[in-house]
Amino acid sequence: MKKAIITGSSTGIGKEISKRVLKLGFCVVGISRGDGVDLGKNYTHISCDLSDENETLQLCEKLKKEEPYILVNCAGMGVFEPHEQLNHKTITQMVFLNLTAPMLLTNTLLRGLKKNGGYI
Repeated sequence: MKKAIITGSSTGIGKEISKRVLKLGFCVVGISRGDGVDLGKNYTHISCDLSDENETLQLCEKLKKEEPYILVNCAGMGVFEPHEQLNHKTITQMVFLNLTAPMLLTNTLLRGLKKNGGYI
């Protein structure tokens, strides 16, 4: 069974993509903060805050042996207020979650994706 790794899988677009990919016959590894959701027998949840560098690096170590067919980076955040009102912690978390974490996950999983002829 082909495997998909999907971030942000517990809510919103990530959850809906996870449901759809499961219906297409894939095994899904869903990554999100907290407990996640139960989407059935072919769904496995990994709890990880992708805005946290240490947690993301630990996740990358855990995923090194995975060889997915699909990687979907859905986890993300936006803060919709004037830029000058954002503090450095919010900006750092937002950039890490929206840019750095997907790059690290792609870097970790790219060999397996290439081997399988997979997609990001």
